[in-house]
Amino acid sequence: MNAPLRLTVVSLAVAGLLGLGFADAAAPPPAEDIAGKRVSVEARIGYGDGDPYRHASHEPGEFTVPDGYRAVNFRYAWGDPTSGRESNKLGPNNIQAVKGWVSSDIGAAGASLGPGTYRFSVGGMPGAMGSLSFTLVKADDPRVDGKTSRRTIDVVTWLPEYPQYRGTATYVVEENGVVTGTSDNTWDYSKMSDQTSVVMEPMRMTGAFRGTVAGNVISGTWNEKHHPHRLTWRRDGSTPEHFCTDSGNVTNNARLVLYADGTLSETCRGASTWERQWSGSAPGDLAGKRDSWNNEFAVPGKDVPSPITGTWKDRGTGTNDSSSGADNPGGTKS
Repeated sequence: MNAPLRLTVVSLAVAGLLGLGFADAAAPPPAEDIAGKRVSVEARIGYGDGDPYRHASHEPGEFTVPDGYRAVNFRYAWGDPTSGRESNKLGPNNIQAVKGWVSSDIGAAGASLGPGTYRFSVGGMPGAMGSLSFTLVKADDPRVDGKTSRRTIDVVTWLPEYPQYRGTATYVVEENGVVTGTSDNTWDYSKMSDQTSVVMEPMRMTGAFRGTVAGNVISGTWNEKHHPHRLTWRRDGSTPEHFCTDSGNVTNNARLVLYADGTLSETCRGASTWERQWSGSAPGDLAGKRDSWNNEFAVPGKDVPSPITGTWKDRGTGTNDSSSGADNPGGTKS
């Protein structure tokens, strides 16, 4: 390939990723109810005037989401026979708005497009081709992404600083967008201590969640109970062995973002109340004493600099793409 041709092909590949504009023509609104209709569109990188040794051409596919509808449940596939690369990850650079608006998380689970005219484009070398399909649902459909049944989503979460401590939760997304959740986890504190001077029993935590879903974002409130667990101080010189029993309740407002690649990000802010009952064998004034205290927290925050991370899966399908295709190179997590 000579230098001018190479530059032309590379520039077109970049153009495909950046979504540079092309001519458009809007389609008329539908004459009948098309809710539930599956729509497909294709885009490719062609050979221009047909001579593969001349120059490449960008050939986008245009589509319209009619007034009163929205597009959901995206599926995307792309292949470049020259490089051998393939992808099913839809990103914001693949869809440009001629008239309308495209969010940066278009590749995320639960993403949708409102009424408007859009251009679907791909990058790559000549011969590269991509396909996009989606379902049209009524814009005011109260069901989640137009689905006819509820979904159960299982998540596993952890702090990036402490990946060895992982919690699980289950969310049930109802057809009207209401979300309920439950959790039941036990922390094994032996991972945090050598258990020589202080022996910490495992602590069980159970929780109940209620909130709503909007696109790929679940928001709501967790009410959690930290069940009583014992901390025992071994005998140390003249100080006898003694223990205390801790318990608490935590309320936090959480925001969970589900990404189409099966990962998630969670932020929260809340408050907790704690009680500690000392044993009669505790030294000095601690003997038999009951303490209580309150605490406020935020993640991320002063003590926890990073959002909670993790993974999620739709229990009904066994996959993490129940609402959209996975995001394309260039897809954004926000």
